[in-house]
Amino acid sequence: MRLVPGTVAYWRELFDGGQSKFVYILGVLDPVDARGNRLPPEVLWFTISSQTKWTRLDPHCQEMVEIPLGTATYLRQRSFIQCFFEVGRPPLQDFRYLEGRGYINWRGQLPQFLPQIVEILERSQLLSVYETEDALTAIADERLEA
Repeated sequence: MRLVPGTVAYWRELFDGGQSKFVYILGVLDPVDARGNRLPPEVLWFTISSQTKWTRLDPHCQEMVEIPLGTATYLRQRSFIQCFFEVGRPPLQDFRYLEGRGYINWRGQLPQFLPQIVEILERSQLLSVYETEDALTAIADERLEA
């Protein structure tokens, strides 16, 4: 699977209790520590959910992107890219291992939502500065290479 911004994957047993989710890939980040040493690459992503409760809560409703029903056949309900809980960031090596074992599967590409995600990240009230900077870096780096 190419881990470019806008890729959608289905992750089996992502959360404790065996809950599976669709995830929206933001890109791959090559982080560095405070001394400038390179750290292992990480895959950055947001959760995709069909939960509508967040659409009624402020500022959460301002930090999600709606994916209308019918946009992607694998999303059977109106769904939302949740840009507010946290930026998922497993090591690339772990992500690839789980992909190879069948826990993570490619589902499609939805790059048309990237401009909205970038706008949300630039004004986020709920994510840390660290998370927003890393997410914006991963998106920008991948867009330059594409």
